[in-house]
Amino acid sequence: KLHTANSIPLPNSNQVRYGMVQCARHISKTACGDSLNQLGMAIQQGQVGWRILGASCFIRYEEFSFALQSSAAQPAPPPSPTTVPPTKQGESNRLSDEDHTGIG
Repeated sequence: KLHTANSIPLPNSNQVRYGMVQCARHISKTACGDSLNQLGMAIQQGQVGWRILGASCFIRYEEFSFALQSSAAQPAPPPSPTTVPPTKQGESNRLSDEDHTGIG
């Protein structure tokens, strides 16, 4: 899948605009660019909050964030270490005959 999302601050304003373009996997980068250029002709300047869907590509432009902006996901934290409590002196970790009930 060819895809990108980004945000841009508007000049002389404290506003931000968010955009995303995406093409299907089965088309080449060149075909994706050509298709997006064609879809771009349908954009009306000054309007916010629109989506344009082509046969193999998609463009979206909003005044609110709708896509993850980070290209790398944060890794999950490592699992906490498992500790086995120490045995008291004289005890063992072996099972007694009574502990084997139901096994057999």
